[in-house]
Amino acid sequence: MSEQNDDEVIKDGFEVVGVNPIPKKERNMTSWKFFIFWAMASGAALVPIAGEKLYNMGLIDAVIAILLATGIGLIPAGLISDMGRQIPVPSLVVARKTYGYMSSGGYSLIFTFLNLGYFGLNDSVGALIISSLTHTSIIEWYIIMGGIQILLVLLGARWLEYFFRYTAPLLIISFGILTYFLFTTYRINAGSLLNPIGPFTWGGALDFLLGFSILAWTYKISTQTRFGVPFSTKEKRKTRAGYFVASPLGIMLPVLLMGMSDFLATAWIRR
Repeated sequence: MSEQNDDEVIKDGFEVVGVNPIPKKERNMTSWKFFIFWAMASGAALVPIAGEKLYNMGLIDAVIAILLATGIGLIPAGLISDMGRQIPVPSLVVARKTYGYMSSGGYSLIFTFLNLGYFGLNDSVGALIISSLTHTSIIEWYIIMGGIQILLVLLGARWLEYFFRYTAPLLIISFGILTYFLFTTYRINAGSLLNPIGPFTWGGALDFLLGFSILAWTYKISTQTRFGVPFSTKEKRKTRAGYFVASPLGIMLPVLLMGMSDFLATAWIRR
């Protein structure tokens, strides 16, 4: 594989680089952009169920479990993040050296179907929410949401990063409104939920969190970080550390915030 010219990365407004290395002129994303990108990508429709799954642990232990999972997944996710900056191709392309073309292709096929389900679920939830708020046909919103997602994929990482960055305030505001509605509409005695409420195992909790969030996303991190500023051993330690932790911390922040909100919602439903 050889680096392409800039005009081969974007053609007619669409990203056409595929799995080829990203030219250095196109590699200018910062660690802060990585953080926002993965926080937005991770803050999806399924994330709040983490609170329901950790409910028996009690609020304090549930928060500790999320922080422990972040610490455990930080190293592999950070290494993949650095790998994307050092070798600017997707991780499944690098995996060919270990697994060969056929096995890596098989993994890619599996992940393709997983992503289809994941994107379909997010589109469905988004369409349902907007349809309910506007009292319009959900079919129309299925088409609109799906169309937006397909367009963003075709436009590529640059425009997807723009979209995430500038819609982040909208997500924060919407989530804040929903949280305010939860606390002002329903009576939740959070103080009584601090200690364990029922049977649970730490191993099961950590296994769920790692497989559900940070490790589930890790294989895709280098697909975005390959657009980052090239890795250099001459970087300041603070800068290198920032790039290392930006993606994994971005992935886990929504798990903590949205998961704990769902934890309190679960408390109201069950009590």
